[in-house]
This record gives sequence, structure tokens and C-alpha cells, in this order.
Amino acid sequence: MFEVVFTGIVKAGWVVIPLIIASVCGWFIVFRQLIALRRMEFGGVSRWREHVAKFGWDTWLQGLSARDRKTVAGQALLAAYEAREEGRGAMESKLDEVMKFRIPDLERSLSTLAILASAAPLMGLLGTVSGIVRTFQVISAFGTGNQALMSDSIAESLMATQNGLLVAFPLLLMHVFLSSKASGIEQRAMAATHACINSVQPSSSLRYST
Repeated sequence: MFEVVFTGIVKAGWVVIPLIIASVCGWFIVFRQLIALRRMEFGGVSRWREHVAKFGWDTWLQGLSARDRKTVAGQALLAAYEAREEGRGAMESKLDEVMKFRIPDLERSLSTLAILASAAPLMGLLGTVSGIVRTFQVISAFGTGNQALMSDSIAESLMATQNGLLVAFPLLLMHVFLSSKASGIEQRAMAATHACINSVQPSSSLRYST
């Protein structure tokens, strides 16, 4: 198996070098962002309704661990709750302020990952064109009688395309996964914090209805 993969890489020609660089950079971004998102995800945010109903906002937020306080949801909840005496507008402003600075952390380097995933097939296509040009050069120099040189040029074309797709496809899947995970962290943080704001500082329409 390893021999087949190695042969495919060698036959792809010069284009394999930028493809390897793109792959290494892409997977470095993937693993770094996976670790970062894990640190920014609030483990208890999915059960906040249960905890608040049992302990109340004040007791629950005071009991958050040091790790949870550093997450996106933890920072948003604490910042909004600390501004409760200043009114609903101040709590919403604190929420917007926290999310303004934390959303870039959630989406860090995802655009670069998307560029790498998009560029890999193009680099493979460039290798394909290079191989086709080489094939025609062989035909011009030796005619169609030199099957060995022709097959090498055709193999270079096909392997370049194959390697470009092999680099691009998993990076594209990881980009979708990381984007979805970042969006989920943001949405859960916003939902929990808005629930806190509505509970502590109901809007005028809510006050009137009750």
C-alpha cells in the first residue's frame, strides 16, 4: 500500500511539492482549531435550563469553573449578568461586546483552510496540464513509437489530478465540520445569554403581559 502511494506521489511530478505544503499547512490549521474550539466550548451550556431552574442564575454563574469562565458562553453570560443592574440595554451591549471579540477566535484561519482546499485541485490541474504538454513534447520528439515516455507523461497528468483531489477533499470536509462547530458554539452562547437577559431584565412587552 505504501509503495503504491509513494509511486503515485513520485509520478505526480513537481506539483507534488506545493501539494504537500498545502496539505501540511491545512492539517496544522485543522488540529490547531480543533484544540481551540474544544477550549472555547462550554460543557454545561447544553444543560443551562436544568441548572438555572435548580440553582438560579446567581448561584449557577458563581459556581462556574475556571475553565467554563474562559469559554465563549461563560464570558458572555458573566459579562451580561454583571451588567444586570444597568438595565437590559447594558446587558445586550455586553453580550455584543464579548461576541465581537470571540467570534474571530471561533473562525480563526477557516478562510485560509478554505483557500487551501480550493487551491489543491487547481494545483493538481496545473500538474495535469504540465503532463499533457510533456506528452505532446514527447510525441513531437519521438513520435508515437516511444510508449514508455508517453506513459510516464500521461501518468504524471493523472497522478497530479489524483493527488490534488486527495489533498482537497478531506480539507474541505474539515472546513465544513469546523465551521459548523464554531457556529454551534456561537449559537448556544447567544441562546443561553439571551435567556439570561430575558429572565433578569424582561422587555417592556413581557412586563406588560405579566
